[in-house]
Amino acid sequence: WLEHSIHNAGVVGSSPTAATNPPLYLFHPPDLAQVSGPQAIGEDSARFLRRRVRDMLAPARPTGKLIAENIAFGAAVLGAGHVELVEKDGWWFVASDFNWLAASRVHQREGELFERMLPFPEQSSTGHRAEIYVALFAADAYYRVGRHAVWIRGDRAAALADAPLPDAGVTPPWCANVIGFQMPARALSP
Repeated sequence: WLEHSIHNAGVVGSSPTAATNPPLYLFHPPDLAQVSGPQAIGEDSARFLRRRVRDMLAPARPTGKLIAENIAFGAAVLGAGHVELVEKDGWWFVASDFNWLAASRVHQREGELFERMLPFPEQSSTGHRAEIYVALFAADAYYRVGRHAVWIRGDRAAALADAPLPDAGVTPPWCANVIGFQMPARALSP
């Protein structure tokens, strides 16, 4: 149901269908259509999550692995048949050929997942999407859908505008949908 791989050395597994299906996306840095700047998380969501993070995520200081696993599980709930979970050089990547970021009917655009707490009725009547934790706790973060990348946190957007994104060569080339993030050296305390 959910294929889950953690790669610490950047060696990436292959899709079970890669031999029969050509890659859906091949990353070429000059082809990156657009890189947008950081987005702001809504103050109401930030205050609520910081106050209640101990109730929603254990431990009180969430790790990159915990956030990535929650996002990957949500992607599977929404229909992703294969989700790659990769850690390399302090960056965590959740990647799939399935665009789970747009799969729910509770939001109009992917960016909303990082701006406010959104319900997750596909998972449970009281659930919420885990992507908001990236916006709240990561030092640097972006998401990519195909060739369009949007920076959520950090100031790397300008520095990397002409360079490959951190997931280039780390996530499988058939994964056209990626969230990449780095946690601060010392995780933020709520």
